[in-house]
Amino acid sequence: EVEAVADSVAILHNGRIARQAATETLREEVKQIVLPLDAADALSTPPGLLDVRRHDDRFVVTVDGAKAFLEQLAVGGIEHEVIDLSLDDIFEAFVIGRPQGWPRPLAAAAVST
Repeated sequence: EVEAVADSVAILHNGRIARQAATETLREEVKQIVLPLDAADALSTPPGLLDVRRHDDRFVVTVDGAKAFLEQLAVGGIEHEVIDLSLDDIFEAFVIGRPQGWPRPLAAAAVST
């Protein structure tokens, strides 16, 4: 387990360093956030988006630099749940995350169809 022995880690993806930081910094800055489906319509794609997954009536997003996104949610009064991640979860979000899953706003979807 890296968490038990490393003070700092680098996440490699496709031969490049995707993120390097102290382990505690990564755990503080990269969060998984659970949102109601309709909340995404009122929000723009968050900076640092690493992964988006739909689970029933919720979106589960993983964001690097989550503090700013959480502030946006609080200001907008948007219900959400924050989940702390292990370094393994953070690594997976950087390497196999699917940020392209963020929903398009309803108006944009109607224009493109």
